[in-house]
Amino acid sequence: MISHPVVATKHRCLNFIGMSPTIERMSPIHSPVVKKLRSETHQGISDAVARGDSDGKDVGTKVILPSSFTGGRRYMVQNYHDSMAICRSYGPPQIFSTFTCNSKWPEIIEAIRFEAGQKPSDRSDMVTRVYHMKLDEYITYIKNGEAFGPIKAEDCRIPTH
Repeated sequence: MISHPVVATKHRCLNFIGMSPTIERMSPIHSPVVKKLRSETHQGISDAVARGDSDGKDVGTKVILPSSFTGGRRYMVQNYHDSMAICRSYGPPQIFSTFTCNSKWPEIIEAIRFEAGQKPSDRSDMVTRVYHMKLDEYITYIKNGEAFGPIKAEDCRIPTH
């Protein structure tokens, strides 16, 4: 049995062992996977140079997004922890409510009727404005206790896409 040296990389440690002397030793540097990874790295460097970054100081720079960046990992983790804190104090939620938009709402039709030939898909600004007005009205209706009775705690998340 032929034993080859241990090849250590950043992410794993591999030990290549051949079962007989006739098996060719494959160098990990010349394997198809490594060639592909190297070409991707080279392409990233080429793209950076093409953008005008000649010294390479920004290539591979790690950027940490703050929790205020909507949709980022820290944002999601912070919202999760906030929700879990509310659940610890007040118990699990009793109601989960969603609110969607209907492009045939009379308010949307009324808002775009002054422009001939317009459809709701042509005026996303009007649809968004009416949606947010109705959403605010719905949230107020719930918070006033009119819909489901008094509220002990709330966690109102409005996703933006």
